[in-house]
Amino acid sequence: MLRRLRATAPAGLVPLAWLFTLAAARGWISTRTVAIGLGVMATLLAVFAVLSAREMAHSRVLRAWLAVVVGGFFLTAAGLYAVTTAQPQVARFAVAGWMLLPAMGLVFTGRFDVPYARAHTLGGFLAGAGTVAFLAAADIAVLAGFAWEAVTSGGIVLVAVGQTAGILAATLGES
Repeated sequence: MLRRLRATAPAGLVPLAWLFTLAAARGWISTRTVAIGLGVMATLLAVFAVLSAREMAHSRVLRAWLAVVVGGFFLTAAGLYAVTTAQPQVARFAVAGWMLLPAMGLVFTGRFDVPYARAHTLGGFLAGAGTVAFLAAADIAVLAGFAWEAVTSGGIVLVAVGQTAGILAATLGES
């Protein structure tokens, strides 16, 4: 049962994490709630990495995703630090890292998972485009005449859609 949970839980947790990120970016949830959520996420990532490392070592794609999980643990820890010490630039770095790291993992996975290559690759590119929108939100907003918050939110949504497509493809491939 634990193995099945580790294989399928990310399909629900990835979109949930990005919904949480969007809520935090828009100020819909408190800093305390964000800190608690990041603490839970860091714990889940650490437990997942420890429980899955041996199994994931047997495949080049899974090793890449283990690296994403471990890197994500450190990005999440940086985000937790940023939220608890009011360091918005560190928080921005952590969010952008969480956008870009899986995007690279998705494009890499698309090279090897032939049945779902398009879903992985397109998911990676959508997440990459969302990362650009998130990081360049102020410039894009000025050039396009949009509100900064709208561009930031749009970037987060692009990342959420791309990463969710990729994780659903991975989960379906494992079923």
